Parts: sequence; C-alpha cells; structure tokens
Amino acid sequence: MSTNSLPRSFIMQSIAPLSESFEIKQDRINRQIQLTKQYSLPIVLVTSYLPVELGNKPYNKTIFNTALGRVEEKLELLGMKALARQFTHQSTGTEALLVIKSLDSKAIKKAMIEIESNHALGQFMNIDVFDEKGKSTSRNSCKLAPRTHIFRKKNALFVASSKKADVESIDKMIHSLL
Repeated sequence: MSTNSLPRSFIMQSIAPLSESFEIKQDRINRQIQLTKQYSLPIVLVTSYLPVELGNKPYNKTIFNTALGRVEEKLELLGMKALARQFTHQSTGTEALLVIKSLDSKAIKKAMIEIESNHALGQFMNIDVFDEKGKSTSRNSCKLAPRTHIFRKKNALFVASSKKADVESIDKMIHSLL
C-alpha cells in the first residue's frame, strides 16, 4: 500500500512519533559522546524495551525503575559503581546513562544480559553497554546469541515495530507479571 492511499491524518500521526523518536535518540547519542569524552569509561544505558504503542503506559516507569535497581545491585555485586548518572524523561519513557568505574565492558554486558534473561520483567528491559571509547558492546562480541523477540523467537532487534497482535499480547503479559 502506498502512502498516497493512506489518509493524510494517518501519515502525519506516523511521521510525528518517528521524528520525535529520532530527536530523542540523537540527544541520547550526544549525551553519550559527551560522557565518553569526559570519563573514558564504560557507559550503561537503561531503558524499557517496549513497542512504541506501549511507551506511555504507567508500567513503563515500573519496568525502568526495576531495571535500574537491578543494574545498580548487579554492579555493586561485581565491585563496580556508577561515577556519574544522567536521567532523561521523554515521551518514549525514562532512560538512564550510567558511567561505570571499570574497564571491562564485556563483563558488564554479560552481567546486564543476566538481568534481561533471568528477571521476570527482563524481557521488557533494555540494558546496553558501551566501552570506554563509546563503542557498543554487543552480545556477539561476548560470544552470545542475539536477543530473541518475546513471541516470535526471532532476533528482537526490531521488536518495536511488531504487529498489533504482539502489542496486545505484550500488554497482557506485562499486566500478568505486575
């Protein structure tokens, strides 16, 4: 279906959130770059991992706060701590950038994957790790398989663009876990 056959209001509603999401992501990248230049240490990014349609649900804050608490607990268990914290509250949800006193971004990434994999709400948490040069520390770089989509069991990189049925199923699942 071409965009010419879609109602203008639908097209405008679709474009606005995309441009806003792009601006939010660009702002985060700029803050990450600044923190990397200032500290030259790994950075942990904590957000919720939900489709865009669920970004404004009240449980988004619960998921974020739970993720942040687990991240800080896990870092403490590893003898690491956050030297600096930046929080932003956007229409897409809350996010935190934590500068970690450590040079082992792979150990941090593996610990964060444990949280995403083992916590009841972990599949709705997004915990990314960047090394002291600002490069993303991927699951692949830690010799781990990619994250899978909660329902389709495929690579989850694009879970936010999931079908409406998935969005409804995710919403129901979150309510059942809270």
